[in-house]
Amino acid sequence: MADGEARTLDLKEPQVLLHFPNDAGGFFWHHRLLLEKTAPGVWIGVTPDGDIERINLNQAQHVPLDRRADFPHAQAPYVYAFDPIPRADLESYRRRAKVMANLFNDAGVEEIQAFEWVVADVTRGDFGEIVHEDEVEDGVILRDSALVERDGEEVYVRRIPAADRVAWIERKEKTKGDIRLLGDHRDGQGKRFLDFKAGVTLMRNTELEDWPLAGPRAVMEYLTAVREGATDMTSYHLNWSQSSGVSHFSAAAHEHKVLCDMIRVGIATDQLDLSNLLMAEITIRRLIQIEMAVARNPSAPDYSGLDLVMEQPVGVSGQAVTLGFNNWSLVAGDLEGQPAPGMSKDGEDQPSRVQRVGRALNRLAGYKFETPLPQHSHRPPTAVQNDLLQRAKALIAEAGPCPDGYLGKDALQDLMRSHNLYEGEPGNLACYDPEKLKILRSGLKPRSLVELLPPHVLPLLRRRQAHIERAPKEFEEFKAANPESCPRQPYWDPTLRADSQLRTDFLKRLHKVGVVGFRKRIRSKVGIFFVKKKTPDAIRMIIDARITNAHHRHPPITRLGSASNFADLDLSSESLSERLDQPEEEIGWGTEMDVSDCFYQFQLRLMVWYRLPQSGE
Repeated sequence: MADGEARTLDLKEPQVLLHFPNDAGGFFWHHRLLLEKTAPGVWIGVTPDGDIERINLNQAQHVPLDRRADFPHAQAPYVYAFDPIPRADLESYRRRAKVMANLFNDAGVEEIQAFEWVVADVTRGDFGEIVHEDEVEDGVILRDSALVERDGEEVYVRRIPAADRVAWIERKEKTKGDIRLLGDHRDGQGKRFLDFKAGVTLMRNTELEDWPLAGPRAVMEYLTAVREGATDMTSYHLNWSQSSGVSHFSAAAHEHKVLCDMIRVGIATDQLDLSNLLMAEITIRRLIQIEMAVARNPSAPDYSGLDLVMEQPVGVSGQAVTLGFNNWSLVAGDLEGQPAPGMSKDGEDQPSRVQRVGRALNRLAGYKFETPLPQHSHRPPTAVQNDLLQRAKALIAEAGPCPDGYLGKDALQDLMRSHNLYEGEPGNLACYDPEKLKILRSGLKPRSLVELLPPHVLPLLRRRQAHIERAPKEFEEFKAANPESCPRQPYWDPTLRADSQLRTDFLKRLHKVGVVGFRKRIRSKVGIFFVKKKTPDAIRMIIDARITNAHHRHPPITRLGSASNFADLDLSSESLSERLDQPEEEIGWGTEMDVSDCFYQFQLRLMVWYRLPQSGE
């Protein structure tokens, strides 16, 4: 239903407005899309409600419309118009209109081409099988391609003419087994074309034993990030060039554009699985190298030390790069406390320790790589690198010599010596006390989490059965492999478990503040217990959702940025020298803050997974 700002459809078929003077809703002009002509002035068309009908323009008052234009000013306030028509629905309307047109035409009946959805992934055993329309409707449709769920997996399917199915399968079979190809994909005009997002989805990133590069492959990670944040490589280059601050006329921007175009045509036209091509890997690494250099200095990109990204067999000064031997000598020397070749034998030698710090910083700069590769740049250090080295020298001098027998390996083990807070039995359990539970006295007004999620996350939530929830078979396999992660019964506070009346009162209190609701069907059950808080007059409510968690796949790691704020604190002796000279002077102070009831500020309706016991249980 359209208002004054609606526009006509951007389609090749003719469009008209038909006059309905007696419309009860006040929409006196109805939009029609004319699909098949059966006689002069007589058409088969479709209504905004999706109905196919015969339209006689010779007898009906009508107004012709332009393509993708505003409705006529006089009729615009009274138009009953189309919403945007999905491509799959439009193709269905065209087929149905052609069938009806055959009934009214005097000419011979034209054969109507039928279409079928088939599995298009040549690596699957069910390749070429017909997929039912109901399965496709529950999937994600993009033109003549779709992603559907089969046996808990996302499967790529395509819509092809039924008469051409055998020939299409034979043509696709020719590419079967070649992991460098994505298949043969064509647009409506028969030209080779594969959408960027669909192409990235089809990539497999197959393990190759003879892959010559040591670090993890970057193509899949890079293209996936581009797919989530941009439409295609062209849009990505434009966004990068505008956001990075690099000059549009610089060599770096020009090379970045050329490399992005190479990746674009490699997917759209050549239809190559770039994740399995060494050529594409080197191209992507060069893109990463350019972006890292520009991020350092947009006006004069700084490539110092970035030859690590390319892993060239010969360094910039012409020396052979012996990564394996160099890694062994550096890692062995650092961890075992033995000097690497060319270093001082004195373990307490300050220059030697500064060298180790420099190598450690270089390896941290290449954090994306599994193997700590040495830097081979012979350019002079940048201003930032000089500052870091001077800082390292000052800290080493301030710390003094290492303790006797204390090696680099020992220091690393001390840093890693900690306990996982999410494993083991809790040591601070508390008994239920409604007077100490703050949530029972809170006036909560949670906001719907769906309203706050970014657009690219919403599809994952709406299709959580495919992306988040485990299929029954997958759940049973996980349960068998991880029995400790899925107990038979959740843990309950002993006081509430033993006293059904107290438990009923507790549930009523939770319902009163809006935390508990009611459902007829529940898929998983949870328990509730309590732990002590910092203050003795308060306890915290904990949900034992291990069974529910076992029904869902593990979420991605959440990267919190609060710890990085400590990097802005300058506690060096230089900055504190004046205060350190005065024993009674306070050097500094710290505090903390907390978001009140943060967990309860957002609402997502998942009651089916959180069953609490009835009063009689």
